[in-house]
Amino acid sequence: MRVAQVPSCDGFAVESPDGCLGRVEETVLGDGRPQVLSIRTMDGRRALVPADDVLAVDLDTREVFVVRNPSLPAGPHVEQTVPGRPVWQFALFGLACLATLIVGEIALAFGIAYLVTGRLT
Repeated sequence: MRVAQVPSCDGFAVESPDGCLGRVEETVLGDGRPQVLSIRTMDGRRALVPADDVLAVDLDTREVFVVRNPSLPAGPHVEQTVPGRPVWQFALFGLACLATLIVGEIALAFGIAYLVTGRLT
């Protein structure tokens, strides 16, 4: 079954001879039929697969089978990369968690001391 016979492949797994490439994010239509599949690759990048590179679509298993484009040595054409979070955001989050733990531990120590002695100092 060709992709032209299926109105949308959104969410389908994309399989190539080399294994799973990713999932279809969007079916791009042109002239009333699918022209390109926009996929999210397994490593988080976005890629475009022309409808001509689709061998078959299995509606039961929700899979799209594609051939590797010989003009692209590493698979489908990479449109853009999806950047990860900057390192400073992870560091800031970690420091905030550490500060919360320290403040909580100090508050717990003072709370226990207050309950045992009846005074804060």
